[in-house]
Amino acid sequence: AVSITSQPWSQSKCVGSSVTFLVQASGTGLHYQWRKNGVPINGAADNHSYTISSVVVGDAGSYDVVISSGCAPVTSAPAVLTVSVIAITCPPPTNVTASTACRATMPDLTGRAIVTGACGAISSVVQSPVAGSTMNLGATTVTITATDSGGHSANCATTVTVIDATPPTITCPANTSVPGDVNCHGSLPDLTTGAVVSDNCGS
Repeated sequence: AVSITSQPWSQSKCVGSSVTFLVQASGTGLHYQWRKNGVPINGAADNHSYTISSVVVGDAGSYDVVISSGCAPVTSAPAVLTVSVIAITCPPPTNVTASTACRATMPDLTGRAIVTGACGAISSVVQSPVAGSTMNLGATTVTITATDSGGHSANCATTVTVIDATPPTITCPANTSVPGDVNCHGSLPDLTTGAVVSDNCGS
């Protein structure tokens, strides 16, 4: 009869790394068939171990092995493979107020980005355009990229919009007199043409 003495164990791996599931069993003439999510894996038979040399996201799942020796087969406990994938979430869109020159300075958004699933330490978080660069009025797309010590990276995008918060100025025309008719009524002239309007941002 087959008796499993050591079960395979669940593991968490990074993309590109290797993983090996191992089972120990007693009995004679043992045959092994490894499975993923209950489906036999091609080429993973008659070996007490199963190795994936370079893990990809699609390898995540539940692995077990069916062991037989001519009698009733025995199935091992499941071992779950979790694949870590770096991901980044950008901060929400941001508004900044333009200067009197109708420009603004790009803020540093890297500290507000949320990075998860990194394999090892996070080696860098950078943004483009870089903080401190000059922006004109309107929306600018900012891409933030995170890289971990394993060389894996992920990026996201958000927007920074420069808002013109300075109101325009207007100078009204001088007081105007209009003649009255026989009923002492006068017509109101169009004074808009005599008003002087200016805006520091040109619109």
